Amino acid sequence: METHFLPAEKESLEKVFKQNLTIKNDIGKTLLLDAVPILYLILNDKRQIVWANKATLDFTGYKELDQILSLRPGELFNCSHAYETEGGCGTTEFCTTCGAAIAINAGLNGKIEYQECRIEQKDSKDSLDLKVTSTPYNSDGEKFVIFTIEDISHKKRRVALERIFFHDIANIVGNIDGYLKILDPSNIQGFNDDKQILISLSQDLLDEIDSQKLLVNAENNDLPLNISTVNSLVLLTDKIKKFQRHYITTDKNLVLSPDTADYNLQTDATLLKRVIGNMIKNAIEASNHGGTITVGSFIKDNSIEFWVHNETHMPREIQLQLFHRSFSTKGTGRGLGTYSMKLLGEKYMGGKVSYTSTQSEGTTFRIIISL
Repeated sequence: METHFLPAEKESLEKVFKQNLTIKNDIGKTLLLDAVPILYLILNDKRQIVWANKATLDFTGYKELDQILSLRPGELFNCSHAYETEGGCGTTEFCTTCGAAIAINAGLNGKIEYQECRIEQKDSKDSLDLKVTSTPYNSDGEKFVIFTIEDISHKKRRVALERIFFHDIANIVGNIDGYLKILDPSNIQGFNDDKQILISLSQDLLDEIDSQKLLVNAENNDLPLNISTVNSLVLLTDKIKKFQRHYITTDKNLVLSPDTADYNLQTDATLLKRVIGNMIKNAIEASNHGGTITVGSFIKDNSIEFWVHNETHMPREIQLQLFHRSFSTKGTGRGLGTYSMKLLGEKYMGGKVSYTSTQSEGTTFRIIISL
């Protein structure tokens, strides 16, 4: 079978059950491992599960060990990429950046390896951040890997939110403070100009706080939908006007596509504005000096597509990690924009968020909503 990273072939279920008996004989009494809260797996040289402790079963919702024997870790945790190819977990191009796949491969080659792994789950659209350790283990002449997993999702979320708060909000507050110090009421024109800038910065501050509150509620499954009538043309026009006044757009061109659809749809206005706002902001930040960002929408096949295009191309290594909870091109713990697009746009709005990026045509992010 074709693979983009690790070998695709698997052992038969009969062979896996024999390996399970071998491991049980090696381990003996498993009461101690079953009492440990960390998830323990033992994988064969085809990366299939041949043993797991109780914490693993509890975490994944399985009742019996036999139910998960022969699965690979990505299949156990319902990774969205584990079902994209016939070979399954470890064989897609996305797996080349997966910490779990990298660690397991190192363990099978005789090296102890520590990695962090990000998994977007296929059905729930939930995102997991895991700390994984892979340790080589031989039994009865066969290679195995002891694979331990610690769920660090809550830690990662807290750290990311703290850093965003401290960095982005501190920048806005710093700008407000700077303008307040230079306000000169005696210069009427200058005072009015600075006043408008301060109003805009204050609105940015409130938007940033609302954005983080929205994201926290979404991740806690505590985000009720508020459906109303939204006009596509009015929404995009308002968004463009707002960003045209923003300092990040100073040396760039933000324009509305002339064939933008003028359509009234039923959706959650706040969430749609947030998703499109993140698309626009990412496009502006990715654009070079003098670059053009185009925003538009159109109706097709009983759905409406909102899109944002910029002229730059994303490197493939960045594309492979987009939409992950902890990944950012802006540095560790920064930039939850693409992740929140996916979370809000798909899990809550029921839409489809995607992108295309090529050297010749640049990058386009889109959200498609059924009508």
